[in-house]
Amino acid sequence: MEDYAVVLANNLIVKASNFGGIANIKFNRQGKVTSFIYEGQKNIALFEFKSNEFLDYVDESYFEKIKVKEVQKEGDKYNGVDKKLWENFVFKKYEKLTRAQYNDTIFGLLRDSSGLCYNYHTWNYTNPYTVPTSPQLAPNALPSGQLCDVFTNGTHAKDFFDTYKNEKFLDTDQSDIRLIGEIASLLKNADEKTTEAFLNFNLTGVDTTKFTFHTTENQLSRAELLEYKKGLELWLKMLKKYQTEISKLGHEEKLFIAIDVMYRHNMLTLLTVDQRISILKILVEKRLLMNWYWVNFSIGFVHKEDLAIHILESFTNASDANSFLEKLVSESVIESEYKDHQGVLLDTKKIPLYKMLFYRMDDYGGTDNFTKFAKQLERIVLLKNNIVDQNIPSSVSIEELKKTTRAQFFWREKQPEKGPVQERIKYKIVSSTEKQIKIKESVWLKTELIEQYTTTSSSGVDVITGYKEVPVDLQEQTFNLNHFDLVSIHFFNNPSFIDLSLDPSYVGEHFYTYAGLVEYVLEKERTKKAEDVFNATLFVISLIFGIGELAAALRSLNFARTLLGVAMITSDTAVYLSQDTEFHNYLVETYGIVMARKIIDDMTILSSIASLGANGIAGSGILKTYSREKALRLVGTGEAILKDSTALSKMLPKEIEALNEAIKRIKKELYSIRKTPEVVDIIINTKADVLFFKFPGLKNALSELSDFERLAFRSKFLNLSEREINALQSRWIGSTFATKQEIIQNSEIWIKNIKLEKYLKEGRYELISILYNKEITEGYLHNGIRYAMTATDATSETLAELNKANIIANRTDDVAIIANNCGYPEHIIQKAKNHLFKNEYLILKDDGTLSLGRLQRFETIGDTFGDSDLWNHFVNTPYAEISDVRKGEFRWLIAHEYIEAGLMQKHMPLRSFINGDNALSYDVGAHYLSVNKTGLMYDFAPYTTLGRLQVNIPPLPTQNLDNLDDILNQLITFYKLE
Repeated sequence: MEDYAVVLANNLIVKASNFGGIANIKFNRQGKVTSFIYEGQKNIALFEFKSNEFLDYVDESYFEKIKVKEVQKEGDKYNGVDKKLWENFVFKKYEKLTRAQYNDTIFGLLRDSSGLCYNYHTWNYTNPYTVPTSPQLAPNALPSGQLCDVFTNGTHAKDFFDTYKNEKFLDTDQSDIRLIGEIASLLKNADEKTTEAFLNFNLTGVDTTKFTFHTTENQLSRAELLEYKKGLELWLKMLKKYQTEISKLGHEEKLFIAIDVMYRHNMLTLLTVDQRISILKILVEKRLLMNWYWVNFSIGFVHKEDLAIHILESFTNASDANSFLEKLVSESVIESEYKDHQGVLLDTKKIPLYKMLFYRMDDYGGTDNFTKFAKQLERIVLLKNNIVDQNIPSSVSIEELKKTTRAQFFWREKQPEKGPVQERIKYKIVSSTEKQIKIKESVWLKTELIEQYTTTSSSGVDVITGYKEVPVDLQEQTFNLNHFDLVSIHFFNNPSFIDLSLDPSYVGEHFYTYAGLVEYVLEKERTKKAEDVFNATLFVISLIFGIGELAAALRSLNFARTLLGVAMITSDTAVYLSQDTEFHNYLVETYGIVMARKIIDDMTILSSIASLGANGIAGSGILKTYSREKALRLVGTGEAILKDSTALSKMLPKEIEALNEAIKRIKKELYSIRKTPEVVDIIINTKADVLFFKFPGLKNALSELSDFERLAFRSKFLNLSEREINALQSRWIGSTFATKQEIIQNSEIWIKNIKLEKYLKEGRYELISILYNKEITEGYLHNGIRYAMTATDATSETLAELNKANIIANRTDDVAIIANNCGYPEHIIQKAKNHLFKNEYLILKDDGTLSLGRLQRFETIGDTFGDSDLWNHFVNTPYAEISDVRKGEFRWLIAHEYIEAGLMQKHMPLRSFINGDNALSYDVGAHYLSVNKTGLMYDFAPYTTLGRLQVNIPPLPTQNLDNLDDILNQLITFYKLE
C-alpha cells in the first residue's frame, strides 16, 4: 500500500510509515490524527475543553488515568484535561518523524461530497497547506452509507442543511457542503430544545426568532460560519459539563450565557439590530447592571455591564450603526413601576434605552466599564459618519470640520482649585430631553486685569499682591443637538480635570465625539470620572490650521482674540549682563557673536523682574512695560541655559538664583494663558534655538526638516539632558534622512532607551521597571546561582547546560589554553567567557518581566554545538583535530560575544526591553549591533545597518580578531555610551 502522508493534530504533516502504516492510526472527522503507535507505544491526542484546541499527544496508559479522573467531572465522555495533569507525559520525538514532501498524497477521514457521510479520502499536500483541497475517496474507502447523518424533516438541523448546503460564500466564492453538514450534525446532536436555547433571543419563549447571519449582498461569509461552529461547540460542551447547574436557570440567565459564548467567538455581529436592541433592553430593565448572571468555579463572575458593552462592540458597519443609534433613542424601557398595597400596577415610568444605559453603567462602583461603554458609543457614532482609524484624513480643513460636525466646543482654561471660578468661555446644559440637548456657550469677549493691593502696617505704602480679571463684554449662543450628533472639541488650555492628572497635555489637541458625551462631562465636570472619560474616549484628529484661525472662522475675530488672550509684562528697564563677564565670553565662544547677543538681549529684563520682592511698590509689577513675547523668550532662553552645565559654571550663584526666580514669576503671572499654542510656541522655539545651537549637527538638522517635523523635533527632544542631546546628535548626523524621520516619529521609545543606559549605569532597576511598565521578578535559582530565565525554561536539558556552564565559569586554566591554541588575544577570550558564563545582567524574560542573573545557556542540537560544548571542545581537543567549520563557529562566537559584552559593559541592554526581537534605529540592544554570521563556515556577515551611514558601519573582524577593540570603540563612540 502507498506510504501516505497524514496530518497530526498540531498540523505537522508526516509519513504514515512512521507509525507502521495507516492501520495503526485513528483520525477525527476533520482528517487529523487522534492516535498513533510509535515504537510500540500508543499516543492519544488531548484537546482543551472550552476552545477545543489541540494540547499534545500523551502516552495511552497515562491517558487512561486522566480519563478516569475526568469522567467523574464530565459524566460519561472524556472532554479535555487540566495542563497540570498531562504536561510531563507528552510525546517528545517529533524531530525523529519522517516529514512528508510537497505533492505527497495525504490520507484522512472527511465528510464526502454529499455533506452527510464520513469516509476515508486522499488529497495532495499543497504549498502552503491550510485545509484539504479537492479530496477524493481513498482506494480503501468504506462502503457508502456506513458513517452517515440523517436529518429529520422540520428540525433545525434539516432546515439549516437544506438552506445553506449549496450556498456560495462571500469570502471564498465557493460552497462548502462538508462544513454545512458538520454544523447540521451539531444541531442534530444538541436536540431541538437545546438548539432553540442557543438560537432563541426572545424572552417570550413562544414566538421564537432565530438570529440571522450578518450578510453582504445576500451572501454568507465562511469565516463567520466557522466562528458560529466554534461557539455552538462550546455552548454544547458547557451544557454538558454544567447540565445540573444550567437546568436550574431561567430563560433569561440561559440567554446571558449564550451571549457570552457568542461574544467570545465573534458571533454577535450575526444578530440583527433589533435582536441586539432587545438584548440590551433585557439587560438594563428593572435591575442594576452590576448583578452577575451566573457563577461557577470554572467560569467565575460575569456581570451584565460586560455583556452590554459586548453588544456595542459587535457593530462594525455604518448602516447597522445608524439604525442602532436611532433605536437607542426611540426605544423605551421601564425605569420604575408603581403598585398599590395589593400589588396592582398603578403606573409605569419609562425612559429611552439610551438614557437607561447611561444610568445603569454609571451606577456601578468603578469607572472602567463606563469609560469602555462611552468609548464604544463614540466609535459607533464615528462609524455612522464613516470615520474609522484607517480612513480618517491626515488633516481636516475648516470646511470639512463645519460640514462634518454639528457643533464645535472650545474647552476653557484651568480654574483655581479653591476660590471663585472665572471662565472666559463657559458651557452650560440648558435642557435635555429624549430627543435633544440644548447647550449654551457664553464667551467674555473682553476682560480687564485689575491690580490688587494691600497696605503694609509698617510703612503705610500700598503693595501689589496680585491681579483680578474682570469681564466686560459677553457673547452667547445655543446649540440644539441630537444625542448622537457628531461634534468636535478643541483645547486651547487643559481643562481642570485633565490638568490635575498625570496624562499628557491636551493643549492644542482636537477631537471628535458625540453630543451626549459632552452633556455627560458637563454634568460630571471637575470630577475624576470626567477625567477618566476624556482620557479613554476622545477620538483625536489633526487640523491643517491653528486654533486661532479656527476660532475666527467658526465664531469671530474677537472670539479668537479672547481665546488666545493678550497680556503685557512690565518691568523697569535694566541690563542684566555687561560685555566682560565669563558668562558673556562663553556665549560668544559657543554660539558666535550674533547668537550670543540674541541670548543676552532675551535676558535683559531678568534682573528687574527678579528684583521685585514681596514689598515691591504698587505700579512696578510685572504687567507694565515689556511685551508678553519678550518675557516668554526669557523663559525659553533661561530654561535652556539652566540645562547647560558649562554656562552655569560661568555664572554667580545669585545670578542662577535670579534666573530661576524670574522664570517662576513670569510663569505665575501668565498662568491662565500659559498653555495656549502661541505661548507654548514662543517658549519652545526660543528654548530650542539656544539648546540645540551649540550642537552643530542638531542646529543643521532643524533646517532640513519640514515645518511639522521641526515642531515635532523641538517639542519631543526639548527636555533632554546634555548627555542625551549629545547622543541624539551623534545618531542624527550619522544616519540617513529616513532614519532621522523614524527617530522623530518614535521619539518616546528612543528617549526611554537613552534613559535606560543611565539607569543601568546607576543600578536604578526600580526606575527601569517604571520606565517600561514591567515587573522585576526573581531570576531562576539553580545550585545557588541565579539565571535570567523563567521556571518554564528550566527543562532538564537546560539545567544540564547550566551545570556545564558553571563548571566553565569556575575553571581557571581554560582561557590561556584557548588563547594559546587559537592565537587570539587572551583579554578577548576572558571577556567573552565572563559574558557567556559568569556576568549577571538585567534581562527581559519570555514572560515579559525583568530579572537580574546570568545568561541562559542552550544545549547542543544535532550538528550545532551549544556554547558550553563548543567551549569545552576548544579546551579539550587538540587544535589540529578541530574541523575548519568548528574553528569558524568558535571564531564567530568569540567575536560576537566580545563586542556584545563590551556594549553591555557600557550599559546597553542585551536586547530591547520593549520587544526582544526589535532591531530598529530607535530600539535595539547589543545583540543586534554585534557582528553577524553567514554560511556553513560561519563567515562574518555584514552588520545590521539600522539606518546608519556607511561611514559609521564598523569593519568586519579579522581572522585573528585583532581589530575587535577598534570595532567596539567605533560603536561606543557612535552611540555615545558611557
